Amino acid sequence: MRILVDQNLAYAVATSLIEAGHNVLHTIDLDLQTAPDTELLELCRTEKRAFLTGDIRLTKYLVEPKAKSPSVIIIRGYKRDIDALPDILAILPAVENINSGGDDAIFSVQKDKLARIRILPLDPVVDDLG
Repeated sequence: MRILVDQNLAYAVATSLIEAGHNVLHTIDLDLQTAPDTELLELCRTEKRAFLTGDIRLTKYLVEPKAKSPSVIIIRGYKRDIDALPDILAILPAVENINSGGDDAIFSVQKDKLARIRILPLDPVVDDLG
């Protein structure tokens, strides 16, 4: 799977995903550590990458324009972001399945809870992933 890891997550997360066989870049690899979220999302759209982040506020950039892509995986509630790795790896088949069907979605992965999935575009009245 093709993934871009946000600057707010440790480089070790990207390294572990690469070791698991995924095509992963971290924003550090592209010298985009300070790039705005909108630029990172556009890069993911262009390169057909899922965006892995810890930023729950990022969904605002997908709701307003009724964006249909890219898929975004948001992790939250972990003591350290690398602790989320087993849950990230567990959700990737669902991401690939939805993407292979031509859709993109937001996946909210939270410690000790079932993952939440919302197909894009998001409805600003109904969908609240915060």
